[in-house]
Amino acid sequence: MKRFARLSPKERVQRFWEEDRGLSILLVIIAVISFVVAPLAESRRGGGTVLRACVTLMFAYGAFVLSSRRRARLVIALLTAVPIGLAWLEEFHPGPSWSAAAAAASCLFTLMLATLIIRRVFREGPITIHRVVGSIVVYMMLGIAFGEAARFIAILDPQAYSSANFAHIDRPELYYFSLVTLTTVGYGDITPLHPMARSLAVVEALTGQLFPAILIARLVSQELMSRPSRKD
Repeated sequence: MKRFARLSPKERVQRFWEEDRGLSILLVIIAVISFVVAPLAESRRGGGTVLRACVTLMFAYGAFVLSSRRRARLVIALLTAVPIGLAWLEEFHPGPSWSAAAAAASCLFTLMLATLIIRRVFREGPITIHRVVGSIVVYMMLGIAFGEAARFIAILDPQAYSSANFAHIDRPELYYFSLVTLTTVGYGDITPLHPMARSLAVVEALTGQLFPAILIARLVSQELMSRPSRKD
């Protein structure tokens, strides 16, 4: 603790992210988006704008957490500007073209962040709580990415999803549908009708089944492999 106190502010920030504690804060942001903001956005006026602002925060914060080097920070910052810029263009200039572009960019950028995090989770070394948190972050990000993919399909075909419980199916409802599908709960209150929407739901359900199993097996094997080196 004393050694940490002697570090300069820049070194403290770098040490903070190197220890992967930033992933814990990112997990909190994603949980708030998925379990608080998105459900409230379904019934609150202006909820869509609040949800868009929270997703923007998630993108910006995720990019900051994962950009440890100056060159990587610049590249990720440029990539982050694409989904954020398209999202707010959709807000101030609504239309199917901007909405479809924003959904596609958000989906791809979320998958990119998830890929960078999973590489950090599986890097060499002992299994820590931060790696477990990182795996949960990836799982939640997959739910958001599939939700954006579903929104892209719904924008191209407004009849791609139907529901007897929701008068209008938009981003908050599709986030809910995505998380329900990812966890294979399948309440059936939102039904995919378009062939691409059904295929996406099947892929997401398979991902929700296979990802935890493969992840747990990988983390256990990595923990077993790191034990001899720690004893040495």
